[in-house]
Amino acid sequence: MVQGNSGNLVRTGYTFKGWNTQADGKGISYAENATFQMGKADVILYAQWTANPTYTVIYNANGATSGTVPKDSTLYEENETVMVQGNSGNLVRTGYTFAGWNTAQDGKGIAYIANTPLIIGEADIILYAQWIANSSTPGGGNANGPSMPDGGSASHPSTSIQLSFETNGGLSLEDMEITYNTRVSDLPVPTKEGFRFDGWYIDKALTIQWAEDTLMRENLTLYAKWIILPTEERKEPQQSPQSKPSVVTFEDIENHWAQDMIEALATQGIIKGYEDGTFRPNESISRQHVASLFTRAFEFEVIRPTAAFSDVAPNHMYYDAIMTLQQAGIIDGADGAFRPTDNITRAQLAKILANTLQLKSEGKSSFKDVDSNHWSVGYIAALERAEITLGDNGKFHPEASVTRAQLAVFIYRAMQQ
Repeated sequence: MVQGNSGNLVRTGYTFKGWNTQADGKGISYAENATFQMGKADVILYAQWTANPTYTVIYNANGATSGTVPKDSTLYEENETVMVQGNSGNLVRTGYTFAGWNTAQDGKGIAYIANTPLIIGEADIILYAQWIANSSTPGGGNANGPSMPDGGSASHPSTSIQLSFETNGGLSLEDMEITYNTRVSDLPVPTKEGFRFDGWYIDKALTIQWAEDTLMRENLTLYAKWIILPTEERKEPQQSPQSKPSVVTFEDIENHWAQDMIEALATQGIIKGYEDGTFRPNESISRQHVASLFTRAFEFEVIRPTAAFSDVAPNHMYYDAIMTLQQAGIIDGADGAFRPTDNITRAQLAKILANTLQLKSEGKSSFKDVDSNHWSVGYIAALERAEITLGDNGKFHPEASVTRAQLAVFIYRAMQQ
């Protein structure tokens, strides 16, 4: 019986395709698990290799009047990452300013600037130089910048350019007008029923993430990426107590250290799992999700006026839950933002728990990884005194993300207070 590539043979640039009785592959070929009859001599089987397809990155001057395009003679395989070059050959187009590269000659493809990553697909890639018309373009050219061969235009450097948002099924967002050659950050956060926003991307395939503080020199469309939420993170109609099952369990928590507490909260309808019947106890959990669960598990009173968060609009999926905690003095955010999709840390959760239970946030913690100067030391110490947190071998891990199982345990213990 012929064996497969059990030793994980690797040849750079090639893919293993079986065995042959001759090194040049002109003998008898054998695939894995094939059989052959032994003769009266030793048999040598030679590994056979197929060269992986390779692709090139080509730079196109796209109307330049002088200078040279960058040269990239490297052959790349699919899914390799290439760093896009800049205008190293000093391309010049009379009356225009170089504005980066694009996969489409008319600038309607994917835009790249120097030193941004490009993922190789299954074909050669041509990057076309992009040009923005100067204000005094000779010959009566359109001052708004007809820089492309087909008459398409780019924005004039002295005016604003447009940043558009494709929310991919989420609530639509208005375009942003941005001054040419300025850096942009703090983009709006869209919402989509049943999904968590996972960032803006500059390509439809969602492979190249938008970089904060990007210098804007051309019109650009960004594309939203989404992650499907577990059932418990979705808006659902309130169910009557009679409709809740008497016992709720999940197929992936059997013998888990937190099983009993997870099942107890699930039976009360405070937490839910995923539609595939799992709870995924070791996954991290978002700040917005925690806000939602706390409003199910505890009652809160309004003690202060609403202070809006810059990243939680009134139509946000968890606006009511987040504002409930804010008005109750449980959360404050940072720099006017709540960062709803960030994973919550154990220190942040300690503050929410201590405030919810109205515990005095004072004293020192016995956990050896909680410094006496850490902002959360009083909250963690309060949870210690209340025996809501027991730590892990003498450590609390304040900056670690809270897992779904840990959150269930914290809430369960807090509800017993």
